[in-house]
Amino acid sequence: MEALRKKKYIALLAVAITYAFAFASAYAVTNMFDNSLNPLLTVLIADLVATGVVFICSVIVDNSSMYDPYWSVAVPIILYYWITNSPTRWTIFNSILFGAICLWSIRLTLNCFVHWQHLDDEDWRYVSFRKKFGIFYWPVSLFAIHLFPTLIVFACCIPAYYLIQGGKLTHIVWYVAGIALIITGFVLQLIADIQMDRFIQNRTNHDEVCSEGLWQYSRHPNYLGEISIWYGVTLCSWGFGGPFWAFIVFPLAMTILFLSYSIPAMERHILARRPQYKLVQQTVSMVIPWPPRTVSEEQQTQEIH
Repeated sequence: MEALRKKKYIALLAVAITYAFAFASAYAVTNMFDNSLNPLLTVLIADLVATGVVFICSVIVDNSSMYDPYWSVAVPIILYYWITNSPTRWTIFNSILFGAICLWSIRLTLNCFVHWQHLDDEDWRYVSFRKKFGIFYWPVSLFAIHLFPTLIVFACCIPAYYLIQGGKLTHIVWYVAGIALIITGFVLQLIADIQMDRFIQNRTNHDEVCSEGLWQYSRHPNYLGEISIWYGVTLCSWGFGGPFWAFIVFPLAMTILFLSYSIPAMERHILARRPQYKLVQQTVSMVIPWPPRTVSEEQQTQEIH
């Protein structure tokens, strides 16, 4: 146990050093341009540079999970930069949005660190990429594991940029509804995490599948929470101007990412270890919470076997 704890401390120290270099590099980029570029473009370049630093460190320690916290850590920093360099700075609208996003960020980052064990512990998806792509793994990791998520998350932050820049608010109801949706998504994720952790700690059979609390109404309440948060960001920014397509395309892209890759990959992974998960797929809604369907004993037997 002591050896495992020491390995985890080393891993967290490696992450801390990596991210210190990454965000120092991003800060240098913002200073280099010194407001000569649009803040949107400045942040995109800085974001990509920071991602590049994280990628290099991932290669050094031979573990792409070094990138995992970036998803949640980068967003508050992006919003902070836009706010402090905006004409309006810390208005009530900017401050509430920033606070809501910080709640999401803290929960997701802590959840990542709690479940990550050490530098030899790599996300199962990345392990499967290693087996599938062999010597081409690191180029795949650069584009699929590092750059692609960075671009998706940055794109989903763009609606918030127009809010922060202080466009004229036309309907406050959009802002209130959006913040409420962000908080709802945060609470959904928090409850889902607590229920799943409690289930894992208390289960007597390793092959059991969680079907309690939120998990009996949705197979992926945590993903529902994540999707809700990004639609919330879009919704609360809706009344502050900006191009219409930015409020449609970006959150939709995040939804497609979850529905077309993240959820199917997760379910294939679960099925490979727990065949009885087929029954859960037949009875429990995939994302939107819904009362579970009832199946006959004969159907249950067929699904399991």
